[in-house]
Amino acid sequence: MTAIGKMRHPLLGIVIGYTIPFIPTSLVSLAAIETAVTPRQLAAATLLGSMPTAIIYAWGGDELIKAHFKNALMLVGLLVLLLGLLWLIHHDRQRAVDLDH
Repeated sequence: MTAIGKMRHPLLGIVIGYTIPFIPTSLVSLAAIETAVTPRQLAAATLLGSMPTAIIYAWGGDELIKAHFKNALMLVGLLVLLLGLLWLIHHDRQRAVDLDH
């Protein structure tokens, strides 16, 4: 929650917070309140953040069970993109910390 609030682009942090399943959504919502995003921005961030995880859950297991490895490979690509977004948040947060000092 603190990391999202200190980001240079906190709305991106909120999107990623909703994307990563093991981050409690209540903490992401509190971070959204702290950063004073508008209800419209929060709705967009929630939608964008929820979609990748929902797609992975919905298609991932089914594709592997049916042995559709080409589609499963696309899901792996999506996971790599999500990891890239995590790296972006970490990099953005690090830059914000460096600017403060």
